[in-house]
Amino acid sequence: MLYCIKLNSCPLFITDCKDGSDELDCPKKSVYCPFPSRLCDEGTKCLNVSQICDGRNDCNDKSDEGKLCSVDPCIAANCSHHCAKTPNGHMCYCPPNMFVSPKDSSLCIKDHPCEHFGTCSQICLKVDQTQHQCLCRQGYALKDDGFNCTSLSSESPYLVFSNRHELRGLQLNNTASFNSLISNLRNSIALDFYYNNGKYDIFWSDGEK
Repeated sequence: MLYCIKLNSCPLFITDCKDGSDELDCPKKSVYCPFPSRLCDEGTKCLNVSQICDGRNDCNDKSDEGKLCSVDPCIAANCSHHCAKTPNGHMCYCPPNMFVSPKDSSLCIKDHPCEHFGTCSQICLKVDQTQHQCLCRQGYALKDDGFNCTSLSSESPYLVFSNRHELRGLQLNNTASFNSLISNLRNSIALDFYYNNGKYDIFWSDGEK
């Protein structure tokens, strides 16, 4: 029997195929960790919010303690419901039937977070009526923050941009220098590209009259 696996099923860590082939090349993470719990130890351990900044190193990488744990940022925080201190500052979180607003991290809302733009960087999956999980498209892996996706490609990302008079290219892994692609422009104010079979075509518009 043939199976069709939708999108990138890696972040779910559920074996859809009997031979396990859908999970073979997935990143080595096996813990579902819904907010406000946090991942540590390279995504292999999930800590309850009460274990963060509790004075004990619950993670081998000690990322759950230190930094700002010695202060209480919740005193000056403006969380609508609950607040917890973390090594990076305060964190607002909500009762089980509410969610942190993607537009205002201090506000709890009743709508499911997947109904709002910006909850996940790529794909938002409704796990049930009260939980969601961020997923990534093929070729990307979910980072430990549970929100952002990082490319699995070994190639350096390349940025093409305009300063109105010139189109430039920049290797994001080495921002010390850039390449001049097209010069002697007057007022290039819009830039886009089309990718097909390994080839990029660049389009721009010049607003000079």
